[in-house]
Amino acid sequence: MEDIIEITEKNYEVHVLGAEKPVLLDFYAPWCEHCTALSPTIVGIGKTFSGRAVTGIVNTDEEKALADAFGIFSVPTLVVISGGEIKSRHVGGATADEISAMLEREL
Repeated sequence: MEDIIEITEKNYEVHVLGAEKPVLLDFYAPWCEHCTALSPTIVGIGKTFSGRAVTGIVNTDEEKALADAFGIFSVPTLVVISGGEIKSRHVGGATADEISAMLEREL
């Protein structure tokens, strides 16, 4: 998963707030079947948008403060951030085309 960054409280400022490109965050939990099913799509998005956008994953079990800061109540939740602001959010599964469209709006 070289095109995917694991986002933590420690690296959030650098990889998300400091990003010059749009950032897709996939809030997931390891026990979540829908998250597991979405994972290959997220990996594909990371490869497709490599160099144009940042793709990150946030384990909500390990990064509770980040999940709380984003008001995550259900996983998977996808959030696109650009310029430090939340631009779009999607709760539940999504197709590669839907996720791509979320990112394309910010490119």
